[in-house]
Amino acid sequence: MLGPLWEKLAELGSGDAVLQAVPGNHDLVRPAIGRTPSAAEKFLLKPELFANVADEFWSEPNGEYRAVVNIAFENFLRRREDNEFARRVFPAEGLLPGDFALSLELAEERRVGVLGLNTTFLQLAGGDYTGKLAWDLRQATTACGGDLPAWIAEHDVCLLLTHQGPEWLDDRGRDEVYPEINPAGRFAVHLFGHMHENVVRSTSTGGGKPLRQWQGNSLFSMEPIETPSGGKQIERRDGSNSRRHRPSCGTGRDHPSNARAAVGNSSRIIRAAG
Repeated sequence: MLGPLWEKLAELGSGDAVLQAVPGNHDLVRPAIGRTPSAAEKFLLKPELFANVADEFWSEPNGEYRAVVNIAFENFLRRREDNEFARRVFPAEGLLPGDFALSLELAEERRVGVLGLNTTFLQLAGGDYTGKLAWDLRQATTACGGDLPAWIAEHDVCLLLTHQGPEWLDDRGRDEVYPEINPAGRFAVHLFGHMHENVVRSTSTGGGKPLRQWQGNSLFSMEPIETPSGGKQIERRDGSNSRRHRPSCGTGRDHPSNARAAVGNSSRIIRAAG
C-alpha cells in the first residue's frame, strides 16, 4: 500500500517524505489475556488506579509498571524499525514506546519539529476510556533532550502528534499537563485521531495566540454505528488529511478529505470543509 503512495509523492516532488507514527490502541498487545493479571498489570488495567502508582511509573524506567507497557508495545516498535519509509530519519526517543522528537530539514533552511507522544499506554483493555488516559510533561522533556522550550526554539514550526485528543485524557492530563506541553502558540497544530472523523478546531482567548487541534480521519476504518432501530451496522469511514503551513507568516491551511458511498456500489473522495 505504501509503495504506490510514495511513487505518487515522488511524481509530485516529495519523494523524500518520511513516515512517522505514534501508537494507538490497536498497536498494542493486551496483557493478561487468558490468565490472572500480575499485581502491576492490575493497577494499569484499571485507569482509575493509575494515580496510586503514577510517581513510580514515571520515575522508574526499569520498574514493573513500565515493563508491562514496554511488552505491550514490542510489536509496534518492531514494525517501526522495519519501516523503510522512516529509515532516513533518526528521531530521539522518549520515556515510553512510541515517544519521539524529530527534526526535518526542508528547503530554504527551514526546520520542522515533530513531537510524538504515547497517550494510549493505559488503554490495555476493552471499554470506554474517555477521560481516563494519562500523559506527562516528562515524556516531552525527555524526547526533546531535557529542554522542551529550547527544542521548540530550534525549529521554524513544530507539530504535536498523539493518537487520542484531549477529551480522552483524565482531569490531570487535560487540565494540568496539557497546558504544560501545548500552551497556545507553542505548536502550529496538535494532530490526533482515534475518533474516525475529521474535526478542525482553532481557539484563541482574549486575543492571545491560537490553539489549533486537528482530529484526523482513519485512512481505512470500519466503524460500528447505531441504527434508528437500535441495532448496529458497519460504516466505512475512510479519509486522509494534508496541511500546508507557511512559517514566514505562521499560518496554514488544512485539506481533509473523506470517502463517500456513490452510485454503483462504489465510492468517491470528497474534500471536506476546512
